[in-house]
Amino acid sequence: MKLSARCLYGLRAAFDIAFHNRGRPTQVREMAKRQGVGPRMLEQVLGRLKAAGLVGAQRGRRGGYFLARPAHEISVGDVVRACDGALRLTVGQLPKGPAAPADAVWAGLERDVTAVFDRVTLADICRQSERTGVARAGPDEPTMFFI
Repeated sequence: MKLSARCLYGLRAAFDIAFHNRGRPTQVREMAKRQGVGPRMLEQVLGRLKAAGLVGAQRGRRGGYFLARPAHEISVGDVVRACDGALRLTVGQLPKGPAAPADAVWAGLERDVTAVFDRVTLADICRQSERTGVARAGPDEPTMFFI
């Protein structure tokens, strides 16, 4: 199984929203800065996550992206499928022969890997990040207007 760069960026974006949003929409420029990812790439993967119903978007000055469901209801598998399609082990094709029944081993491994991807949620990743000392984004600074 190989995950595309698009998928890895999608996982970063979903994690960033879950970990840093503090109940408000997260702007792409904030995510791009924290994750070291170009805003155009983030917009592309966020579009896929939105189409899959994993994130929503709010327009306007205070707009941005937010999780469409709680973090504990969104699995890594959900994000991977939104970005890359079905989870599949990449195994070379061999001609049929006496060892063909051993191919069932690959099918079993694919089921097991898929189960792990579906078991790990964004909330799990956030908890692990907290335990390892990843700092959350600070509160927004109030905007000062002078006339």
